[in-house]
Amino acid sequence: MVNAAYGDQTLSRTNVFRWYGRFRDGREDTEDDSRSGRPTECRNDNNVERISQLLLQNRHLSLRMLADEVNIGKGTVRKILVEDLRKRKVCSRFVPHSLTPEQKERRVVACRDLIATADSDPAVCYKGEMGRPLNRIRRVRPDMCESVDWFLLHDNAPSHNATIVKQFLAQRKVTVLENPRYSPDLAPDD
Repeated sequence: MVNAAYGDQTLSRTNVFRWYGRFRDGREDTEDDSRSGRPTECRNDNNVERISQLLLQNRHLSLRMLADEVNIGKGTVRKILVEDLRKRKVCSRFVPHSLTPEQKERRVVACRDLIATADSDPAVCYKGEMGRPLNRIRRVRPDMCESVDWFLLHDNAPSHNATIVKQFLAQRKVTVLENPRYSPDLAPDD
């Protein structure tokens, strides 16, 4: 009769017997007993701020590392990152979904500096840019620099064929493979 009257809202048989026993033993309150343990909601302003500060110090932290540091669950940390801080994981770093005005301004300044450098002399700019990867190869793989087993493949851009760049690469003992000039005879048909 109770199931017919209340449908899906009916208490289960086990709960009916449990509550009957409690009232029979003298209980008069229908509220649930207080329980100890972890708070039900860890997604509060304090934890959001702590996670934000940790990410400012090191953007390479994983969800597990953040969860261990703040002492909350990984799922809650993920929700804080995605929904509250609006960040996502890119190349092992947490980055914002949208850039702040300061970040946008820094990018504009960097682009203007790069354009100003390239406008002065593209060959000098390219020579400067080639120095960094060559130094990295020399530092990380010194055995590779001494051998002639690796080559640099250039296309026919004017800055690649400039004398200053060719001299720079010759001084560094870099073997350069050049692309053949464009020829309609060698190009595939449309």
